Parts: sequence; C-alpha cells; structure tokens
Amino acid sequence: MNTSFYIARRYLFGRSFSNIINLITGISVLVIAFVTAAMIIVLSAFNGIEELVDDVYSSFDSDIAIVPLKGKTFSTDSIKFSDIESHEFVNSFEEVIQGNVLIAFYDKQRIATLKGVNNGFIKNSGLEDRIVIGSPWVEEDEAQYAILGYGVRTEIGASLYSESFEPLTIFAPEKGKNVRKHREGSFNQAEIMVGGVYSVNAEFDSKYLLVPLSFARDMFGYVDEISVLEIDLKEGVSSAEFKNKFSSLLSDSQKFVTREEKNKLVYQASNSERLATILILSFIVVIGAFNMLASLTIIIIDKRKDIEIMNSMGANEKTILNVFFWQGMLIAISGLIIGLVLGLLLCIVQQKFGIIPLDGGIVSHYPVALNAKDVMLTAMIVLGMGFLFTWFPVRYLSKVHVFSEQKQVQEKT
Repeated sequence: MNTSFYIARRYLFGRSFSNIINLITGISVLVIAFVTAAMIIVLSAFNGIEELVDDVYSSFDSDIAIVPLKGKTFSTDSIKFSDIESHEFVNSFEEVIQGNVLIAFYDKQRIATLKGVNNGFIKNSGLEDRIVIGSPWVEEDEAQYAILGYGVRTEIGASLYSESFEPLTIFAPEKGKNVRKHREGSFNQAEIMVGGVYSVNAEFDSKYLLVPLSFARDMFGYVDEISVLEIDLKEGVSSAEFKNKFSSLLSDSQKFVTREEKNKLVYQASNSERLATILILSFIVVIGAFNMLASLTIIIIDKRKDIEIMNSMGANEKTILNVFFWQGMLIAISGLIIGLVLGLLLCIVQQKFGIIPLDGGIVSHYPVALNAKDVMLTAMIVLGMGFLFTWFPVRYLSKVHVFSEQKQVQEKT
C-alpha cells in the first residue's frame, strides 16, 4: 500500500485528531455528501420531467415524421409505403390529415385544429391512456366519432353521444376556393358525434380534435393527399440516426422532422434549464470544497510535529505533501460515496412509492428517472473540485506553514 495513502487514511479514520478537527472534517464530508445527493436528485428530477414531456408530446407527435417541404400536403403516391413498413427500424406508421376548422355546438363556436387519424394512431401514440371521458376510438362499429381535447370541450360545452344525440358541427375551407371572395360557399360542413374527451396538457387540450381520416379527407376535399406521415420507431432506435441514414425514402418535395424539431422551443428550454442547474450545483460544490480546504489547513497546522518526525525518518517533501493530498481526496471520496448512496436511495424510494405527490399534474407523484451518465457527471464534478481544492492549496499551505518554518530553524542552527 502507498505510504502516503496509508498515513492519510489513518489520519482521517483514526482517533488521533482533536474533537474540533474531527468535527470540521465530518462537516466537510457531510457538506460534500449533501451536495452530491442534491445533484443526483435534481438531475434525476430533470430526467423524469424530460421523460414526462416526451411522453406528453408523443401523444400527438411520433418519433419522426415525413412532411411536405412546401404547402400543407403531399401525395401518397410519392411515398414507398412497402419500404417503410418492411424497414427493420420502423415499428408502425400512420397517415394524418390536419388543418384549422370552425367547430360549433348550438350557439358556441371556436377555431380548432382538426386531426384526421385512424384508430391505429391513437393506440400506437398512447393517447388511448389519456382519455378521461368516453371512448378513445374515432371509428367504432362502423360509426364515426370526434375525440375532443378537454379545453375544447369545456369551451363549447359539447355533449358526448352517450349523454345526448346532439352532434358537433364542423366547417372546413373548401379546397381551391378563396374564403374572402366566396364566404358563403367556400366551406364544407359536416356533423359528427362526440365520442370521447382526452387530456394531455393545456396546449393540446385547447387546440386539437381528432376525427377519422376519411372524415378529414372529405372535409378538406383531399383525394390522395395527406399532411403528415407519422413514423413510430422501434425501441432503441434514435430518430436522428433514422433521419440521417434513410433520407433516400423521401422525394424532393418532402423532408424528415423529428419530435424534438417540431417542439424545438420546449426541448431547448429544458436543456438550458438543465445546464443552468448543473452550473449552480457545481458552484455549491465549490462552496463545499472551501469547507474541505479549511479542514485541511487546520490538519496541516496541527500535524507539524508529525511532519517533522516523518522528515527525520527520511520522508521527502513529495511524500509528505501526498499525505495531505490524499487526506483531502479521501474527504471528497467519502462525501461522494455517502452522497451517491443517499441520492440514489431517495430517488429509488420516490420511483417505487411516490412519497412526493404532484397535485393537479398529469402524474400522481413527482417523476424521477435515474441515469448512469448523471452519476458519472456528478462523480467527475465532485472529484474534480476535490482535486483542485486539494492539490494546489496543500502545496501552498505546507510550504507556508511547515517547510518554511523548518528551513528557518535549519538556517538558525
């Protein structure tokens, strides 16, 4: 075993220190432990929120989608459906038609975004689990239904078909007609019963209504056009990888768009908040490292006699410096281990039992998700700060408080 490390370990875990030094050293370890635990907990909370946001947006946006470069639609004839369906990375795909419409129920009206889909879209996206009232299906027993967002339904007061037989009236601009010139005859009108209500988040709840794909095609006057081809990838396949490798599936009038690109602002804000949090927590680690520095200063001053003894026994300056370097690193490592255990344990308890509730949220308890990268990042930050606040200060303090005094004594003699 390395001599310097052995002596440093004896200093840290032995009982030779005075009570005040033991107290300061213990405080240093606890400060680093609490900061480490805080980093693990906060970063895991960010992971949980990011997963929740991704889960929410996946209800309406697939992993990756094919959209037109120009205009609102593109022809299905330009898509090689067989190539997409047989692709090893693809789990499923769904055609989607969407556009703005006017919806009315009795005397209440509002603008909403109509999204024409098949039942497969609702099942694959997980929207089936977001239904709070009624049925999740837009087509059932040869009947067609509209699925409204909770905000849309609340604003217009629409009734479900199970509550009354009053349909929802939808007005969509007719293809090829100028609304300003032909106000009366420029809209297609149709009625549809409301089958269910979903709740995802305030943005989607107050914006979308889902209808069968065939109903949307008739409303907008489309024949073989679609607005989006939503592609759900298999687990473990990244949308960026699929996008970069398989652009040959597209024609010159189409492009790939990932979920992150569709909701760029949301994901950028989340990443910025995460970075800011890491910087703030790193600053707190620095504050904790100053406490460790104070502990080392007192230890070096207190151990001057031990240093003289080691020096007389043949220990050189490097060996003695390494003793206090390892002393500081052992404080950092001890705090890191305790903090990691504490942080991971609290996160696991929150995952299993949900001890911190989230009232009024999409989920019943605050989401957390552990990530090995966060554990490694935390360890690197804590050990890095421990190294910086040990290596250089120890050399300075030892030379000022110990070796300089020894040289003065030698010069006098």
